[in-house]
Amino acid sequence: MGTTGASEAEGRLDAGAAGRSGPTASGPPAASDPPPSGEPTEPWLVFRAVGETCAAPLVRVREIIRAGHVTRVPRMPPWMCGVFNLRGVVLPLVDLGPRIGQEATGDSGRTCVLVIQTEHEGESLRVGMLVESVSHIADAAAHEIAPAPRFGTALEPALLRGVGSFGPRPILLLDLDRILSPAHLLPSLAGSG
Repeated sequence: MGTTGASEAEGRLDAGAAGRSGPTASGPPAASDPPPSGEPTEPWLVFRAVGETCAAPLVRVREIIRAGHVTRVPRMPPWMCGVFNLRGVVLPLVDLGPRIGQEATGDSGRTCVLVIQTEHEGESLRVGMLVESVSHIADAAAHEIAPAPRFGTALEPALLRGVGSFGPRPILLLDLDRILSPAHLLPSLAGSG
């Protein structure tokens, strides 16, 4: 498994190609080698958030960008940082920490935004998710994913797809459709006007 800092991992993600040729100025860090068993794998983007090692399905991550200017919007819940402009498109920015009942994400110098494509009941939305840092891409086979633990993590089990054992430490696999659900985001944005 390759490891790289957020600055190398920033840039446009081509989810179809998954950036497997290694880190470039316009792509993500290299993915881990597929398991020798030939078992199908799913690529995950591994990052730090709420003091934990977490991962999101790479196919859902559209971009990794530096945390930049955010316009605060009145009467937003604590987990809504506000909105930001991504090449002419205004997107909501969610801080994962307060969204799951933890402390706000501080600016570590490696703090970045994952632009995520989320879906709920047929509704699709691009959302920015603030995280502490981005680490690498890892391929996970089904046998490397265990059910979410009922205790011992910063996240509610309902917000996890499971726990990955495809690295040196357990990796919390996020259920982005629940964490970034348009059912939660759209009423917040509608109430801001």
